[in-house]
Amino acid sequence: MITLPEEVQFSPAICLQRGFDRVDRLDKFHLVQDEYRKLDAQWLRLHVVILSLLAALVMLMEIAMYFILESNNLVSSSPQVYLLKYLLFPTAWDGICVVLAWWAVGTPHLSEKVKRYVLSLAFSLAAFVLSFVHGAFLNAYSGLTIPVLLTAFYRDVRLDRK
Repeated sequence: MITLPEEVQFSPAICLQRGFDRVDRLDKFHLVQDEYRKLDAQWLRLHVVILSLLAALVMLMEIAMYFILESNNLVSSSPQVYLLKYLLFPTAWDGICVVLAWWAVGTPHLSEKVKRYVLSLAFSLAAFVLSFVHGAFLNAYSGLTIPVLLTAFYRDVRLDRK
């Protein structure tokens, strides 16, 4: 019969001698889980802030582009059509996505998984609207990669799978 050295054996007496017991290990496990929950909550808040800042940046860039294009006589439509298509429509949808994301993250009775899904879908919808409005510009489609990259940090295979 093979016996293990005392350092390798895992008996209750040895665990108690060394200051380990089942409760202590469970406490450490729960501490680690609590830290993961805190990190996830911080990441959710950061994700919402990124969505909010990008929505504001898009709105400001649309306003700036109007004046730049108008001064160079590159706007082929009326100012009303331009403002409706490129400013009001995307800003309204981005605003809805931002409000939905802040609501989901701030609602305590929603599970973390639901919060992640709502936030990821809101970000994806905002990116889709931007790429839909600016379909003529191929680089607008790169905005769709941002939600995918941000959701990779959630360690959720179902959320990240192809």
